[in-house]
Amino acid sequence: MNRRWAAAGVLALWIVGLGMLVRREYIRPGLAHLAEAGARIGPMSTYYIVERDGRQVGFASSIIDTAPTSFTATDRFEADVPATRGPGTRRTTTLTTVELSKSLRVREFETSTASEGPTLVTKGRAEDDSAMVVTVFTGRGDSVSHRVELSGPVLMPTLIPIGVAFSDQPKVGKRYVLPVFDPVTLSVVETTLAIRAESVFVVSDSAVFDSAGTRLWLGVTPDTVRAWNVTPVSGHAFAEWVDDQGRVVQSSAAGFVLRRAPYEVAFENWRIASGQCRKTSALTRCN
Repeated sequence: MNRRWAAAGVLALWIVGLGMLVRREYIRPGLAHLAEAGARIGPMSTYYIVERDGRQVGFASSIIDTAPTSFTATDRFEADVPATRGPGTRRTTTLTTVELSKSLRVREFETSTASEGPTLVTKGRAEDDSAMVVTVFTGRGDSVSHRVELSGPVLMPTLIPIGVAFSDQPKVGKRYVLPVFDPVTLSVVETTLAIRAESVFVVSDSAVFDSAGTRLWLGVTPDTVRAWNVTPVSGHAFAEWVDDQGRVVQSSAAGFVLRRAPYEVAFENWRIASGQCRKTSALTRCN
């Protein structure tokens, strides 16, 4: 697999990302502030419909698991994306897992992207805040390692929105500067984000199966969610609507639109549409 697919996968996950290590412009919180934010973060699972040209083409998820001394953030993006060579699309799956300490320092990360060729895997291990040791596995049995010097804590691309939410109360006009570690270019990029707007979205909390009609999962129990439009001013990021818990509500970039939805609406409906499930009974049967 060439690195263009790896970049595409990571970019897609940036749309869905979760954030924990943000630094505000001019006011950069220290370790005590990060530890306080970590104490307020609990387990959460968020799912998304992935659309392109008004049609569902995939599924995405962001999950945080907690342990006594650490957090694990797992982000998945799976969709049919335009092929890099020739017409048509290719099924692409990107998975990113980041382990953080309770003070929200990155300990380890792993990203994998599977599409047209061998799966590309990148693993990283932090040496305090001074360096990141990264190993890239090409899928052909060989690998290459790099040691990237750091000047302080870094933020993984999938760890942006929660950082914005937990660093300080979001407010239109605020700006944030984030040191983002790019696992594709193996470099740290200073990224500036601004909160441009505030709005309210209606999001379904659960789903029911429509056995008598569409034979699809339908969202029910609507709830209103307040969110802020976080827009990049410079660096690597995407514009997205983020709630006060740091969960993306809606985002669009690179031709994709992601909308938060119940698991069944986001995932099971896509499996039905892509032929992985048979709609022959009250509940679909999937392979």
